[in-house]
Amino acid sequence: MTSTLNITIIISLLSFLILFILIFFSSRSFNYNKKLVKLYNEKKEIDELIEFNNYKSNILNITAEVKDAINNYSINSSNLKDIDNLRPIRITGRRSVDSLISSKIRISKLKDINFYYDIMPTKFNTIDDSDIIPLLGNIIDNSIEAALHSKQKELKLQLRIVKNCYVIKITNSKDITLKPLKNNFNTTKEDTLKHGLGTKIVKFIVQKHKGKISYNDKGDEFIAKIIIPM
Repeated sequence: MTSTLNITIIISLLSFLILFILIFFSSRSFNYNKKLVKLYNEKKEIDELIEFNNYKSNILNITAEVKDAINNYSINSSNLKDIDNLRPIRITGRRSVDSLISSKIRISKLKDINFYYDIMPTKFNTIDDSDIIPLLGNIIDNSIEAALHSKQKELKLQLRIVKNCYVIKITNSKDITLKPLKNNFNTTKEDTLKHGLGTKIVKFIVQKHKGKISYNDKGDEFIAKIIIPM
């Protein structure tokens, strides 16, 4: 009887200990995800503010040129072309994604980077804007930054749907002396904190949607590939 009671007590204590361990690690995991979400929201607000200021600056500059042209009774065709370039090009069929890609193409052009794209109509219907915009925005920004410090200065974005999965692939030229995979993705970027945070956000969003991300450094070329189930 005593032996049975002791076994029961030991089992109860072990059960309590296991429960305590599970609660402890669940709490740590929850707090970690909570911190990532907070960082993600802060990063999104910063990016949105930067993007808004860029659009605002472009519009104000073009508006000033148009006003000046009207005052001089002439309108330069390049001004009208710049105004037209502010319109998002239709690529995926989803306005928010098309606007993002259009803005990144313009930024690349200003930095003398050739931005190529091979995109099939992909609306990412199962992914909210709060996820797909920072996901694409961060990987494109990283590619632009890497291409900027390379000789070729080019990148290519591919969006596909393959076997009920979204496939996002971006290839950019890079400085052959840089080893991002060995240096925890550190670059020559001045804002290394923001760059590191962007990489973590990409990983967080991909994992949130039960996807996979892979990187391949080919020396003068770097490839990032993301696969997310629909």
